[in-house]
Amino acid sequence: MFFFSKHVNTCIYSVSGLQNPYSHLDNTRVFNPSKSFVITALIMLIIGSMIGSIWMMTIYGVILPAELISTIHLHKLLQFDGFITMIIMGIGYLIVPRFRNVPIPSIKLVYVSYGLILVSVIFSITVS
Repeated sequence: MFFFSKHVNTCIYSVSGLQNPYSHLDNTRVFNPSKSFVITALIMLIIGSMIGSIWMMTIYGVILPAELISTIHLHKLLQFDGFITMIIMGIGYLIVPRFRNVPIPSIKLVYVSYGLILVSVIFSITVS
C-alpha cells in the first residue's frame, strides 16, 4: 500500500508536468501544518455547541443555575472568533500551497499565527 501511494503521488506530478513541492521531505510522512488549526477549531466547535445548547434550554424555559447562564456569551466567542477563524486559516494553509504548487515558505510563521490566534481567543474569553 505504501509503494502504491508513493507511486501514485509521483505519477500525478510527472503527468501534470509539475514539480513536487514536498520532494525534499521524507515521503513516508508529509508535513501538514494545518492539522493543529483544524483540531483546535473542532474542539472550539464542540465546546461552543454545548454552550449553544445551554442557551437554547434557557430560551425554551428551562431554569438553570446562574453559573451556566453567565457562560452564554462564550458561545459567540468560541463559534465565530474561534472556530471560523481557525478553520479558515487551517484550510487556507492546506489548500493555497497546493494550488500554487509551492511549499509553505515559513513553517515558523504558521505556528506564530496559530499561537497568536489562540492567545487572542483566550484573551477575549478572559476579558469578557
